[in-house]
Amino acid sequence: LQVETTETTETPEVPSLFKDDFSGDFNWYKKDASTVTGTFVKNDTEETMDIDIDWSAEGESFDISVALPEAVNISAGVSMQLKVKIPKSIVDAGSLIIQPFIEDENYTPGYTQWLREEFVGDEWVTITIKDIGPQFTYGYLGDGFDFTKLKGIGLQIQAQGGVPAISTIQVAEISIIAPIDVVEK
Repeated sequence: LQVETTETTETPEVPSLFKDDFSGDFNWYKKDASTVTGTFVKNDTEETMDIDIDWSAEGESFDISVALPEAVNISAGVSMQLKVKIPKSIVDAGSLIIQPFIEDENYTPGYTQWLREEFVGDEWVTITIKDIGPQFTYGYLGDGFDFTKLKGIGLQIQAQGGVPAISTIQVAEISIIAPIDVVEK
């Protein structure tokens, strides 16, 4: 994982196959796998997705995703970039993990890896997960995943290591980036 901490919502431009910076239409939806209630809304003022989850127990998860406008072939490997700000109270408690995931056109999932140590409380952090494709080491990959037809991406947010404080998590951007050797500022 490559982690870059920034103080603004400015992210370096990189070639992307899909990008949601929350400046346009908002097409995210909650997955049936979610085990806790919460809200996720587009914040037009800050151009972010604001996520508020009603945590009550460790192990609960809130799963949200978005469909890509058209299927993308990721057989050669792609990177996923996520720009997120987690409240300091949650980061300091170490009680939240986020696992980005991908889905093929049949909704078969591929969960990347848990993110926790990458977060800095109350600061924007850009996280790049490289080489997502057939050779990637997944936390979980559904049987028969079709790497020629990536159709959705999402976030599984989970209470782990305690029950997180109920506080707004913000996402400023999530994108799928074409295969390149290095993605950095």
